[in-house]
Amino acid sequence: MALDALGLTATPLVALGATGEVVIVVVAAAALVVVSAVLSARARARAAHAVQRRLEDLADRIDARPAVGSGLGGQLDRLESAIDASAFGAARRAEAVLIRALDAIPQGVVLFARDGSQMVQNRAAVAFLDVRQGGPELDQTMWGLLRPGFAGDQSSRTVDVEGPPRRTYLLTALPLRPNVDSPADGPVAPPTGGLAPLAGPQASVEGVAIVIDDISERSRVENLRRDFVANISHELKTPVGALGLLAETLLDETTASGTAAGLDATSTAVVQRLAGRVHHEALRIGRTIDDLLELSRIEGGEPSSKERIPVVQLLADAADRVRPAADLREVAIEVSCRPPRFEVLGDRRQLVSALSNLLDNAIKYSDPGSAVQLEGSLGDRFVELSVVDHGVGIPQPHLDRVFERFYRVDEARSRDTGGTGLGLAIVRHVIHNHRGEVDVTSVEGKGSRFTLRLPRADAAPVDHTDAAALGDLDGLPSPRQESS
Repeated sequence: MALDALGLTATPLVALGATGEVVIVVVAAAALVVVSAVLSARARARAAHAVQRRLEDLADRIDARPAVGSGLGGQLDRLESAIDASAFGAARRAEAVLIRALDAIPQGVVLFARDGSQMVQNRAAVAFLDVRQGGPELDQTMWGLLRPGFAGDQSSRTVDVEGPPRRTYLLTALPLRPNVDSPADGPVAPPTGGLAPLAGPQASVEGVAIVIDDISERSRVENLRRDFVANISHELKTPVGALGLLAETLLDETTASGTAAGLDATSTAVVQRLAGRVHHEALRIGRTIDDLLELSRIEGGEPSSKERIPVVQLLADAADRVRPAADLREVAIEVSCRPPRFEVLGDRRQLVSALSNLLDNAIKYSDPGSAVQLEGSLGDRFVELSVVDHGVGIPQPHLDRVFERFYRVDEARSRDTGGTGLGLAIVRHVIHNHRGEVDVTSVEGKGSRFTLRLPRADAAPVDHTDAAALGDLDGLPSPRQESS
């Protein structure tokens, strides 16, 4: 009745007990959440403090300057600033080491960026480009080499500077690529002053290095050697020719009137054999002298006259020159040219001489009844001329030396075939004069392939050292202007 008086309804005791349990569970869960939150916040605070301490230690090791801000953000700013300063300092130190290394080498080095601006010039380059050392001539040649360099081509020029003293310099342009094994990231920004690169392999060129080498002493010694060989060859040519003529006369006279001269048959045979041997050796020495003279002339440098030569005509001329020797050994010469009409720029006499020497070697080392192939083909940038034989081949250890003077793989066979040991040396110098390449592949017992690669007539490099070629470079500052 008291409950009723208060307006309360009596609740069964069982129901009230269940509700109390629910309330207790809820309260306990809330308390657990609160405790977990407190513990988590403390753990995070401890972790943040530990991170901050580690950042402070790391920043102290890199940079002793105090943090500008406070807390974790300040330490992060301090660390970022220290890392930037350290990276800049490391780059400056690496640059200083590079400059010292470049200054230590005797060659002059000038580095140009992809926009045509000069980046680095070492101490030797400064000396070489000095006006008193012939700087204007070197300047002109250097800027002429930039265009093929930015086009992705390595090229060289020799410059003679009148003295006193007279000096000779070799300038080489080396394209700089970030990674030769990876494709270019994108097109190169055109250099200023009209040095825009052409289409092709230059897409990955990041810059050009010009290397200046003083080859005065080397050139002087080489000229002395070449003059000596030429002079001694000229001096020997007359007496050796007379010796061969006398031996031939003795051989003819002995054959015609040996008995009348009072010689018996045995003595006549001995005289004929010895006279024939002397005649043979005189001819061999004469061929060696001729090759020495030819080599001395070719070593003189650039071809004396360049012309557009149809490759099919070049192959035919070389084949005709050695055809008598091929017929004598019963070796066929097969000539092919694909496509049939294209040209190469060069000295006709030198190129025919190089191909003839390769054909002569192929014929000498081929078996009777076999064939030698003379092939011409047109590539994207080069003309390829190949001589293929199916003879004895060249052992692998000898391939690197076959282009040396007087080097013979088989001495006994060379004496039998009458070789001089100078043919492949002539080939190498001819191709060098034409700014080409020569290589050889061979399998012993199966034959050899010699390949000459020459610039195409429609893609031959222009001489950038003359005034006309330098006309579009006037917008670029010279190294002397940049360094001033």
